[in-house]
Amino acid sequence: MLIIKRDSPTNWKRIERLMDHKEDRMKDKESWVRSEFTVNFIQMYLGLENVFSEKVIQQCIGIVNVNGIKSKLVMPGRKEKSRGQFEAGYFRCVYPTMALFSNCCDCNARFIHHGDFGKSLNIK
Repeated sequence: MLIIKRDSPTNWKRIERLMDHKEDRMKDKESWVRSEFTVNFIQMYLGLENVFSEKVIQQCIGIVNVNGIKSKLVMPGRKEKSRGQFEAGYFRCVYPTMALFSNCCDCNARFIHHGDFGKSLNIK
């Protein structure tokens, strides 16, 4: 998302409109400490302190936390779940248009892939 901000102003305009709830995130001390660690990692360890400000990094973290959709990472492997695949963890994706389906910043939309039978969008 930081690369999009730097390199694609048109796409960033769509993303930056999404809520990041910084004030609410700051109240959750554990979550805020993790986000500060992420800021420090990006700025100091990756050497990008002159490229991305703390404010921009925190905004991106908030946008992903508030608007991101949690998805499973499924990979081929030994621990079979179905069709020779196993769950390798989760990741979060931000789809700005999909985020508009959320109400009060609570994800109430589910995108379901039905294998060979198509896809559906369910909204509560």
